Amino acid sequence: MGNTHTPNQIVAANIRAEMGRHRITQSTVAAHLGISQPALSGRLSGRTSIDVDDLFAISELIGVAPADLLTPAAASSPGAAGGPAVPSG
Repeated sequence: MGNTHTPNQIVAANIRAEMGRHRITQSTVAAHLGISQPALSGRLSGRTSIDVDDLFAISELIGVAPADLLTPAAASSPGAAGGPAVPSG
């Protein structure tokens, strides 16, 4: 079988891609969510689930519709999982 990703991994990859496109740091997103940068890192790596409230807050911050972060097609676009790393500071 090919690469199968969980919905949480797809959402995390889409968020990382959008953060990179908009040059938004993990620190900025973490502050917006009221969590630590290491806690956000766990979510963006797919180790920790992203809840619906956080999904909506992140989509608002980066200026995309929450639904845009759910589709696998967005995760495979340039700058997603294999793209440039998002600065943590």
